[in-house]
Amino acid sequence: MRNAVAIAGVAASGAPAWAQTAEATSMKIGTPGQQGNAGVYYAQDMGYFKRVGLDAVITTLSKGSGAAVVAAVSGGTLDCGEADLVSIAAAREHGIKISLLAPSAYWIDSQPTQGIIVAKTSPVQAARDFNGKTIGVPSLEGISRISTNAWLEQNGGDLGSVKFVEMPSASAPLAVARGTIDAYVLTEPTLSGSLTDCRIVAAPLDIVGRAYVETAWFGSDDWIAKNPQLAVKFALAMRDAQRWANANPALAAGIFEKYSGVTADALKNTVHTRYGDVLDPVHVQPVLDMAYKYHAIPQPLAAKDLISPAVTALPR
Repeated sequence: MRNAVAIAGVAASGAPAWAQTAEATSMKIGTPGQQGNAGVYYAQDMGYFKRVGLDAVITTLSKGSGAAVVAAVSGGTLDCGEADLVSIAAAREHGIKISLLAPSAYWIDSQPTQGIIVAKTSPVQAARDFNGKTIGVPSLEGISRISTNAWLEQNGGDLGSVKFVEMPSASAPLAVARGTIDAYVLTEPTLSGSLTDCRIVAAPLDIVGRAYVETAWFGSDDWIAKNPQLAVKFALAMRDAQRWANANPALAAGIFEKYSGVTADALKNTVHTRYGDVLDPVHVQPVLDMAYKYHAIPQPLAAKDLISPAVTALPR
């Protein structure tokens, strides 16, 4: 009830009175550091964290998959982090008590930011051509693997004959071009940068739906219970920062370049990620349904049960 009352008092600026504090509270935040989870960089650089009274200490886990971020959050190394919904749901269903605080990357089929790449000289053209091949993914348990499973199965591929290997995305284009692996499920900005030597066969995330939350920010239930106002402050800052990024993609790209080290030249042809603003169960559910269908989670999971009650009353 305390959270609902506080959130209801949102001022015209978008931050409730209790969030507009002179003294900032430290918050440890982890991000994999890709364009799809760059919302914290925008919130930091544009002052959205400062506005709600947060002193954000951002750690970039460039070599970590969603499972690595989940481990850091559940272990208390981080207060919150970002991962794909499949990794978060799988952890939750295996007894790790974490909940969603804010959306991150938002998939829109008209602006695809993920694709299966193969070498330009590869004979692969369709799902059935992957039979007996090796496909690299950022995580064997994440959304890239699950969506590719679905795409292969629904388009005539023999899923049982395909081998998946986990590999960092930064080294994937060269591995594909050299033939070390046959394909890789890649996201922006590395995706666009790979197209000199590689080509895109399909965007498997289209199988999940036309528009939905792909990745999200989350915290441990224990931390949220002890810090409910910090959780709401974080959600407010992410809402406003990601709205700003959607409206100002060129400026957002400049901030991403600053924090990530990805050059402006590498970003110039990139399809910019769209970001969510407020968690809506309708837009979270498609990934959870796909995760259950392809055995990433042992039983159906309702999106409303994955979203923290601390942020369910957050205004749009």
